[in-house]
Amino acid sequence: MRRIMDLVAANAQARQMNEQARELRAMKDSLRNYQSELQRHWQGPEMVHVNRFISDMLQRIGATASACDGLSSDIVEEATAIHKEMLAEAQADLDRAQSNFDSAQQNLNSAQNILSQNVDPTKAPELERRVSEALANLEIARKARDAALAERNRLS
Repeated sequence: MRRIMDLVAANAQARQMNEQARELRAMKDSLRNYQSELQRHWQGPEMVHVNRFISDMLQRIGATASACDGLSSDIVEEATAIHKEMLAEAQADLDRAQSNFDSAQQNLNSAQNILSQNVDPTKAPELERRVSEALANLEIARKARDAALAERNRLS
């Protein structure tokens, strides 16, 4: 269950990173507009330094926005890979549980068949014990199979 929570948190973090990248691009556009206004209304020699500084800030903001996009993409890719791995593990668990259930069902059928064909009353208690044991094992296997199926379906 914790891993599912981690996947939900990872996807939420990726969305947040995308939002932060969008906000950074909006800030970059605002700063670019401010730079244009400054250039139109301020013609002093110091503008070379101001423009250089603003251009440097624009480049840094753009790089940071791109880094946020890259991290967001990496987070989504990793979360997807983890989810696929978890789903494959759950399917393998279900396959094992189904196999165990099928085996327990066969054991029960065999024990019931032997009991029904028994004509020796001295063997009846032992055969009845085997049937009871096979029924108990079948119930355990059914519960394990149902739990594995529920987990696999939860991940799907």
